[in-house]
Amino acid sequence: MAVPISKTYFSLKHRHSWRNTAECGGGTLRGFGVSKIGAKLVMNCKVNEECRRCRGCCTDDGGRKKDELVEMMREAWPYFEAHGGRTFVVVVCAEIIESTNLGGILEDISLLHGLGIKFVLVPGTHVLIDKLLAEKGCKPKYVGKWRITDPNSLKASIDSAGRISQIIESKLSPTPSLNITDNTCWHHNLTVATGNFLAAKKKGVVEGIDYGATGEVKKIDVSRIHETLDNDSIVILNNIGYSSSGELLNCNTYEVATACAMAIGAEKLICIINGPILDEMGRVITFLSVEDADRLIKQSEIADNYVNAIAEKDHSNSNSNSNPMFRNGIGFDFDHGNGFAIGDQERVCRSNGYLSELAAAAFVCRGGVKRVHLLDGNIRGVLLKELFQSNGVGTMVAKKEEKR
Repeated sequence: MAVPISKTYFSLKHRHSWRNTAECGGGTLRGFGVSKIGAKLVMNCKVNEECRRCRGCCTDDGGRKKDELVEMMREAWPYFEAHGGRTFVVVVCAEIIESTNLGGILEDISLLHGLGIKFVLVPGTHVLIDKLLAEKGCKPKYVGKWRITDPNSLKASIDSAGRISQIIESKLSPTPSLNITDNTCWHHNLTVATGNFLAAKKKGVVEGIDYGATGEVKKIDVSRIHETLDNDSIVILNNIGYSSSGELLNCNTYEVATACAMAIGAEKLICIINGPILDEMGRVITFLSVEDADRLIKQSEIADNYVNAIAEKDHSNSNSNSNPMFRNGIGFDFDHGNGFAIGDQERVCRSNGYLSELAAAAFVCRGGVKRVHLLDGNIRGVLLKELFQSNGVGTMVAKKEEKR
């Protein structure tokens, strides 16, 4: 469209009327004028800050942002169908639970739940347990990899599990706003469920050492967890187990998460950790085969001291989905109650390349879980970036045929 101005004509990129005030989509342009510089006419425009459409269409940056949005949606679209209806077990390490990053992670879990993904959350507790013990003037007691759960430690463990569950519930269940334009409520009508889903047995006395109320996973209540998930609830599975005699036992977070992922047939085990998995050059390792994870674990000088996820037998040539075996050769069959020590001392693995998570990953991949994702919880939106981008941002552990 051409507009005459003092017998001089030039084309307008936008359908703006040449008046002091002109309409632009949903907003208003103010203070239009035209000046002549040499043979060119220059349009001087002050854009009303309330006009979002004008701000976007009048700048190259707005166009780039629109293009980025289009590409992002195109890349993410196949994953909406791929992930919908699947079950993910997410273990959040104790350091992230105690950090300011927890809110953003739970917000994304709420969003993904709204897209049809089923979640079991397993929160880490050891940081809060040690903090509560310190407040009472008590020191945590460890023998090698295991915590000795004396009466003070058991009380701190129970309090920690309860507090953390309440924090997660409160963040996942904000009260809906009466203002329909308020977007602070992540997901209306979201239900969070906890319960006695975990049966455990005492570790007991080993080599003359009484481990008190330290427990080992015996059984996961699969049917009740599935029933809860099918009712559109997010399950919180804490590390407090119940013995056959009704005692409360303090189990390990990674043991609980690993047992649950295999028992309920989860599509993924996701470990939210307090840092990335890096190679010797300081670059994020994007993919590890189960065999590579095995080698990293076995190369560690301390691996044999606290990782029992990898059996003595060399599995490097095995591609089967048979039940993984423990070093004692029994395997996790939910009947004998023979637990396994995966990440029993989380504070140790933090300084040793996240062996705890790598061991859990290698173990569950052999137990039927297709993929494990080790994600740095300090990255904003890490779940969305990992699950809806082809390259992701974390480390995926899987069998070679499952490579990204």
